[in-house]
Amino acid sequence: VGAKVDTIHKVNERGEPFRTFKETKAHCKAYIEEIMSRTERSMSVPNLHTLQEIFDDYVEKRGVLLAPNSLTKHKGDMKHITAHFKKRRIDSITPGEILNFVTGLREKQAYSTTRSVLATMAKVWKYAYEVGIIDRDTYIEIFVDTTTKVRVPKVAKDRQAKKKQPEVYTTAQIETFCSLAKQMGTVYYILILLCYYGGLRLSEAMGMQWQDVNWETGKITVHRQLVYDKNCHTTHIGPTKSKVDREFQAPPTLLSALSEWKVEQEQHRKEQGHNYLANEVLEDRVDGGIVKGGAFVLRDECGELITHSKAGHFREHMQQQSGDHFYYHALRHTVVSRLAGAGVPLKNVSAFIGHSDTRTTEMFYLGLDELGENKLAAAIQNL
Repeated sequence: VGAKVDTIHKVNERGEPFRTFKETKAHCKAYIEEIMSRTERSMSVPNLHTLQEIFDDYVEKRGVLLAPNSLTKHKGDMKHITAHFKKRRIDSITPGEILNFVTGLREKQAYSTTRSVLATMAKVWKYAYEVGIIDRDTYIEIFVDTTTKVRVPKVAKDRQAKKKQPEVYTTAQIETFCSLAKQMGTVYYILILLCYYGGLRLSEAMGMQWQDVNWETGKITVHRQLVYDKNCHTTHIGPTKSKVDREFQAPPTLLSALSEWKVEQEQHRKEQGHNYLANEVLEDRVDGGIVKGGAFVLRDECGELITHSKAGHFREHMQQQSGDHFYYHALRHTVVSRLAGAGVPLKNVSAFIGHSDTRTTEMFYLGLDELGENKLAAAIQNL
């Protein structure tokens, strides 16, 4: 009937944990009987034909079995589906049309998004089979049989990336971003510098701690990242994407800004005392244990850790104020293109940003930078 152990309540109606196995068994029995009654009522579904009608009925009859985040995801996926198939009858849609739909969607959306949409379609088709709108063989052929079922084409990602030129910022754009970040707060200025001068991913910059900075040698170690689990809506400390630490020589601009920010951060901590909000509790899946109020570089003036949510709001603000398409990964693209344009060997550039394969750096990161364009113009003049 679709019931899972983790969906069954762990407490009784009074909010107390079950004391005996008999009490737990009785609660589970009542829960399953309720689900069975809902299922029986859903077996008589008149005049349901279009995808949206079937999905709405599925939510009404089976929504109790779905987690809130799963239901929200399915509703978002249905917008892609209904926009393409309109008000088509579900029994008139062929496997070939579904394959063409997911292939076209993959050209525009991420692989994970397309896979999620396909999973939602499978839910809708399965429900349509259960209530008798389509036959069993149709559902099996499209979504179950390993030889005929529709799959998301993974190669579309590489094909799309080859067509799209990596976005690279100019010197003027970088200066604008830094100026706007300072207005928002010094911590956001430091975030921009880490992603640009260090070529860090956003999650790696958020996970950086002060012990990662060697003030004597001027080198910074990338040891961890801050990971947001979308399924559990929790944040934890995890290893880098490559699962390997890397070290880079920080330029004077970055080191100077970090040194000043460290002093300022300590002043905020002393001035605010107990009101300083460095009290988050994070599971450390790199070094083990629990970290409470760790020595993270990216804390705002109140002591709050810069998380993915705060970074997202800052990104939206930057786009509105600058008028440019701003996203953190383009700062990595920019530093890669600048280093390559300056003549640094591609293998060294790949090691600098944490790539084990130079083909990844060349295909997805290397864009047209103004430094390279100037060198090209000068070379043409000397022909």
